[in-house]
Amino acid sequence: MAGASSKMSKLATKFELGSLALTENYLHISNATNDPNIPLDISTSSHFRCNCDLQFPRVDELLAQLRPDYGKQLSFVDQHLRRLKSIIEEIPGISGKSITEAEIYLRQRAGVTIPFPKPGPRDDVKYVLEYARPTNINVVGSFALKTAAKDLKNATVDLAVTIPKAIIQKKDYLDYRYLYKRAYYIACIATGIKISNEAGFNISYAYQDDDRLRPIVLVQLMEPGGDPSHPKVIVRILTAIEDGTFPMIQTMPTKDTLRQIIFNESKLGLSNESLWFTFFYNSALRSESCITAYLKVLHGAATKCPAFRDACILGRTWLCQRGFGTSIVQGGFGHFEWSVLLALLLETGRPNGKPLLSMSYSSYQIFKAMVQFLSERDLTTPVVLFNAEVPHNMSSGTNPILFDGKRGMNICFKMTSWSYQLLRHESITTLRMLNDTDSDHFDNIFIHQVELPLCRFDECLKLSPRPNKWNAFDNFSYFRSIHDVLTKALGNRIKLIYIFCDGILPWSVHSSADDNDGINQLNVGLLFCPKNRYRIVDRGPVAENKGASNDFRNFWGPKAELRRFKDGTIAESIVWSEQQSDGSIMRQIITHALYRHFDLGSDDICFRGLNFEESPNIRDITQPTASFQPVLDAFESLESYENIIPNKDRRVIGT
Repeated sequence: MAGASSKMSKLATKFELGSLALTENYLHISNATNDPNIPLDISTSSHFRCNCDLQFPRVDELLAQLRPDYGKQLSFVDQHLRRLKSIIEEIPGISGKSITEAEIYLRQRAGVTIPFPKPGPRDDVKYVLEYARPTNINVVGSFALKTAAKDLKNATVDLAVTIPKAIIQKKDYLDYRYLYKRAYYIACIATGIKISNEAGFNISYAYQDDDRLRPIVLVQLMEPGGDPSHPKVIVRILTAIEDGTFPMIQTMPTKDTLRQIIFNESKLGLSNESLWFTFFYNSALRSESCITAYLKVLHGAATKCPAFRDACILGRTWLCQRGFGTSIVQGGFGHFEWSVLLALLLETGRPNGKPLLSMSYSSYQIFKAMVQFLSERDLTTPVVLFNAEVPHNMSSGTNPILFDGKRGMNICFKMTSWSYQLLRHESITTLRMLNDTDSDHFDNIFIHQVELPLCRFDECLKLSPRPNKWNAFDNFSYFRSIHDVLTKALGNRIKLIYIFCDGILPWSVHSSADDNDGINQLNVGLLFCPKNRYRIVDRGPVAENKGASNDFRNFWGPKAELRRFKDGTIAESIVWSEQQSDGSIMRQIITHALYRHFDLGSDDICFRGLNFEESPNIRDITQPTASFQPVLDAFESLESYENIIPNKDRRVIGT
C-alpha cells in the first residue's frame, strides 16, 4: 500500500500528470459488440460481478487524496462571490436600444465590446436590446455540489445569472435573436464590473465550453498583493433563462429554428450540415433553459445516494486522464455530462422506467456500472430517458444522442462522432480491465495519463487548414468534412479517426473575438487496423456500375484506374506504391486525399507518428507472414475452447 499511496499522492498534487508510459495491455483492444439492444441489467450482469471489494481500499485512499479542502477554499471564495453578486445586482437597468445604439453606449461607458456570435446581427433588425436585473444569481456546477477534485490549475466556480423573462420575446428562439440579446446582457454585466473598479477582479471574455454561440464573462479573483499571473480562483459568469421562456416543443432538436441564417454549405460541399447546425443550436437553447432544472436533479441525487459525489470524482478523474472534458474541444463529455447521466440513471434507465443504478451502490460500483453503460450502449442509436412526446426523427447522423425526455435535452449535444468513438473505445478498454480479475489495472484506470497523442494513436498529423471565419459553426463543419474524407479514403484500414485542436483563449472585453477566433492548427489521430493497413491495391466498383464508378473517380481523381482482376472482374482500383521513398501506404493515402479535397500540400501536413517504412525491422514484425500463419491459426483454434474451460482456468496467453 505504500507504493499505491505514493502514486495517489502524485495524482492529487499533480492532476495533469506528465508523460507516463502506457502498459501493453492498454493498447489496441478490439471493440465490443455495438448491438444497441443489449439489456443493461447491471446489477446482475456478469461484467458487474468482479473483485470489487479488493479495489475498495485503493479507491477510498484515492478519493481521500482527491477531495478538495472546501473549508479552506470557501474562506477565500465566499467573500468575493458575495461582493460579485452584489455588484451584478446593483447594475441599473438599461432601456431598449437598437444594435448600433447598444454598441455605442457600452463602448462610451466603459470601452466594452459586445461579443455577438457570428454571423452578427444586422443593423436594421426591429427588435431592441435591453438589460434588467437578473431574476436569480446562483452558484452552480461542481463547486456547489462538492464534486470537484484537486487540480493544479485554477479552481473554477460557475455563477449562473438568470435573464428576466420580461426582456425576452416569445419568438427570440429563432435565428440567433436570443443569442444576440444574451451577448448584450453579459456585456452589460462586464461593464458593471468594470465600472465598479473592484480590487482583485480581472475580467475577460471567453466561450462557454468552447461553444462559439455562447460567450461568457470570466472573473479572475486575485489575492491582494498576489501575483497577477497566478489567479487563485476563476469565476465563470454563465446565463440561464426562466423555465417556460421558450416552449420545449419549439426548441426540440429537429425543430426548424434557423430560417434566415445563411450557412456556407456550398463552400464545404456538405448537404446535411444544416440539420446538424439546427440540432446544435436548439440544444444550446435548451441548455440555457435547463441549468436550474439540472441543478435540482444533481442536488437530489447527491442527497439520496451517499456515494454520488465520490462516483462523480472517480468519473472526473477517469475522464480527465483520457483528455475528456465538457468543452467541445475536449470531446464534449466531461464532469457535468457524467454527473447528469449518473443522476438520471439513478431515476430511470430500464425498459420499465425503473432506475438502472441502485442508490445503495458504492462509488466504485457506480463507476463500473457507468463505464459499462458507455461501452455497451451505442448512443448513435438514440437513447431516450423518461418517456415524453419527442419527435420521431431524433437521429443526427453518427453523433450520439442521449435524450432527457423530461427536460427536452440531448446531454451529448457537444460531442462529435469522432469524440464519441474515442469515448466508447476508452470505455470498452476500461471495462475489460475492470473485468480482468487476474491483474491489477488500478493505475491504468485512474493514475496513468493516457491522453498523449503519440502514446494513444498509431499515427498523428498536424494540419494547417485554410482560414475560414464564416460563422460560429464553420470551423467544426470543416473538421467534419476532413473526418468524412479521411474515413472514406482509409476505409477498413483504420479503427478510429480522432480530430482535435486547442480551445480559444480568453480575450479582452475591450476587443472583438475576431482576432482570436481562427483555427491555426488541426490535429488528427488514427488507430490502424493491422490486418488491412499494408494493402497495396484498393478495389472499387465494377465498371458496369456507372454511377458508383463515377463517384469513385470523382473522389480519387487521376489515381483511379480500371484493372482486370484474376477472377475476370473489371473494376475501378487504386494501386499504392511500395517504394520506401514514397512513404508508407497510409501516408500516401492521407496525403493524396487531403490534397485533392482540401488543397493541403506537403507544407500543410506534418506527420508525427512512427513511419514503419523507414524502420523495416519494425515493419516486418507488424506484418503477418506466411511462415507464422500456421502458428497463429493453431493459437486461435486453442483459444476457441475457452467456453468449455472452467472460469478459473480461462486465460490463454501466447508466449
